[in-house]
Amino acid sequence: MNPIKFTSQYKAPYKAQYISQYFILLLLLSSSIWTSSFSLNKTISDKSGTENNPILHKGQISAKQDTQAVHLTQLLLKQISNNQYLASQKYFSDTVKQALTPKRLQETWETLESQVGKLTKSEKAKLYHLDSNSIYVVIPCKFEHLWLNFSLTFNTKLLVTGMHFDPPQSKSNYQNPPYGDESHVTEIPLVIGNKPYLLKGILTLPKAGEHFPVIILVHGSGPHDMDETIGNNKPFKDLALGLAELGIATFRYDKRTHAYGTKLATIKDRITIDNEVTEDACAAIQSISNIKDIDSNHIYLLGHSLGGMIAPRIAERSTQLAGIIVMAGNSRPLQEVVKDQFDYLLGPNSKSADAKTLRLGLSDGYWASLDAYNQTQTAQKLNCKQLYLQGEADYQVTMKDFNGWKTALSSKPTVSFQSFPKLTHLMTAITREGLSLPSDYEKDGHVDLIVIQTIKNWIK
Repeated sequence: MNPIKFTSQYKAPYKAQYISQYFILLLLLSSSIWTSSFSLNKTISDKSGTENNPILHKGQISAKQDTQAVHLTQLLLKQISNNQYLASQKYFSDTVKQALTPKRLQETWETLESQVGKLTKSEKAKLYHLDSNSIYVVIPCKFEHLWLNFSLTFNTKLLVTGMHFDPPQSKSNYQNPPYGDESHVTEIPLVIGNKPYLLKGILTLPKAGEHFPVIILVHGSGPHDMDETIGNNKPFKDLALGLAELGIATFRYDKRTHAYGTKLATIKDRITIDNEVTEDACAAIQSISNIKDIDSNHIYLLGHSLGGMIAPRIAERSTQLAGIIVMAGNSRPLQEVVKDQFDYLLGPNSKSADAKTLRLGLSDGYWASLDAYNQTQTAQKLNCKQLYLQGEADYQVTMKDFNGWKTALSSKPTVSFQSFPKLTHLMTAITREGLSLPSDYEKDGHVDLIVIQTIKNWIK
């Protein structure tokens, strides 16, 4: 598959290296759940280590195993980049073998190359001991258009238990939004769902008052944590703090693909929009409805991006919802939306935007579940009230989608629409004209207060 090309006839809207921070996460890592759910930065932060001072645990790991782990990581990178996919299998644990068959590994690598170009060089490996039974090795890799980290986790038998290709991550500089004060809220940890996929979440309540309306927050594409962290942005935490100031409770939770990425990778062909999104959202609704501080007659659901697309389906299956909020949700088929993203970022008719790449590495079963679902028709059948929010500077889900919702639903008196100039896909503000860029997600930002006020006015 050809690497990304920029032609003289078309000027891309930004430098190629900026593809890394969100575009790759969306189009490669977000929905292809073959990677481990392990997060290096989170683990280092939790244990007070740093990248320059790796965490070391005395235990079963020897210096010889360290050396072998580094050697194997270098070897596997070489094999994969030279298309030797079958040779890599003998170094994988049984779980990873099931998830990363030679065919699956080939598809992932070719998708990666189609977006970021060929591997041009790699740097010195960094090794971390995460506990007494795990070795984590990271090799910074330069592709034609950006840097990515190639990371492997090994057990004490020196078998690979997790694999990542992801953008280098800097320490988060997130700070609470100016409109949200954590001293004004009560946060209650909750667990939702059913075994074997129990999920951690946080119910955020205003400190003053009782019997609050509540909004359940449902993530977009990708293995998101409960804050929907993207770079230095945490839009769900922003919403939780901002809405609490206005007397509205929220519940946010880790997405199943975040908490159980490795386990789900073994059943990739059986993943659908329902066991990725719908089931857990319905479980959250059921759990929250039984909490005494919540007004069970005023339970709402806010779906962002993919979560917005699926929101009508969730409402169709849960009669307890008083309404849904679709925030930057696509009304068009996903492949059409992704094709527009390629055209915007890489130029019209990009060779990278072929039919295979547009499938994002997702299984036929996943696409079948998407094809069987029509979000606008489902929304037309709902009796609950609906609010559609759209950033006019959003390049991922655009005004085409917002207008698609309006065309389908404007005749329903219980449906409201609001778009916001100069707001991005994350509902953060930019100052320039035109659509946003992936590099905007690298900047510190917060969900704009006007969005939170709009939600409050709609509920109350």
